[in-house]
Amino acid sequence: MNPLHLRLERPEDLGGIRKVHELAFGRREEADLVDRMRENGGRMVSVVAELKGRLVGHVLFSEVQIHPQDKAEWTAWGLAPMAVVPDHSRQGIGSALARRGLQELQDQPHALVFVLGDPSYYRRFGFLSAHQLGYGDEYEAPKGAFQVFELRPKALKELPAGLVKFRPEFADAVS
Repeated sequence: MNPLHLRLERPEDLGGIRKVHELAFGRREEADLVDRMRENGGRMVSVVAELKGRLVGHVLFSEVQIHPQDKAEWTAWGLAPMAVVPDHSRQGIGSALARRGLQELQDQPHALVFVLGDPSYYRRFGFLSAHQLGYGDEYEAPKGAFQVFELRPKALKELPAGLVKFRPEFADAVS
């Protein structure tokens, strides 16, 4: 039995990562988003899931900016996109990727992670409603879909809430 192997991406993974997103979403937009973000630089953490030598999943974390009213802006993480190829979905690979990614972020700067996604899915990792905690999102997400995870104890109490802005590449992907 060849177990699932989770690791940080390597340069030779780029084509496989693109394929994972194209297969998972059935279109190119998410794969193009990952490529554009990589090309434009910036701090990112990228984790892949490999099974029997084949990439079957990917998650990307990139920096987001928080703009509080009357206070200096500050930086956190954004989780997106995350994908698992259809023939391996519903086998815990997405959950394993999310957990590994959050674990990798423990050694990185920034205290919070934001995501736009299914609340029932992300709640299992400890994500909370960001809107209820005073954070706004630029995409007018449905109630409960905009969520936050605390990487450092008390970060939600110590850092000022505000409007969370994802990287500009996301605007092209959602329009």
